[in-house]
Amino acid sequence: MRNKQNAQKLHLSEGTARNYISVTYSKLQVGDRDAAVAKIRKEQLVQTRA
Repeated sequence: MRNKQNAQKLHLSEGTARNYISVTYSKLQVGDRDAAVAKIRKEQLVQTRA
């Protein structure tokens, strides 16, 4: 999902969504979406549906 789509789904401005995503990357210590997903899966930070 792109920032604009994320923002629309969350009823936020695109800039706010971009900032939230940037803060999340920083907390995960990653630089992009692919690395964030890989780290989340590896460390099982989110439960997935069966």
